[in-house]
Amino acid sequence: MIVSVKPALSNAEIQELLSNGTACRGSLNCPAGVTYFNNNAKTCQSCDAGCAKCDKKQCLEQCDDICGDCFGSSSNCIACTGDDILVKFSNGTATCRPKCDDGQFYDAENKECVDCMGDCAVCNSTTECLQCNDGLFYLAAAEENTCVKSCPNGYFVNDDGNCE
Repeated sequence: MIVSVKPALSNAEIQELLSNGTACRGSLNCPAGVTYFNNNAKTCQSCDAGCAKCDKKQCLEQCDDICGDCFGSSSNCIACTGDDILVKFSNGTATCRPKCDDGQFYDAENKECVDCMGDCAVCNSTTECLQCNDGLFYLAAAEENTCVKSCPNGYFVNDDGNCE
């Protein structure tokens, strides 16, 4: 992918980029998502897919095997291979996994694993619990969708371990 340099750069800034081949992924000198300034083309270019860091077209650090592509470090995935899902962390990094951890569901819109509510062990959204943690019973009532220690009056524990 080749991206043109922002026209707002001064001649001095362009000359500095040309002279030192600055790695510019995410810097003010080049648009985000690119890695180095190509002296011949006078444009910023990204590393090839699967390469975390490069100098010119030479890959200096390959992405980890679990990543389809990465950014900044070999373990910070930005794309996954096969059916793996991208799992984002609060520190801004991400990795690829075959599925979310227990107690989480995959939010396809935001492309991340999200914790289930409260005492829910298995869920498919932040409001829909499918299975409660051990020792708790699932209660699906008109206004309540939660895990409880015992079924309320008028309910019994069914064969699935849910309040009915």
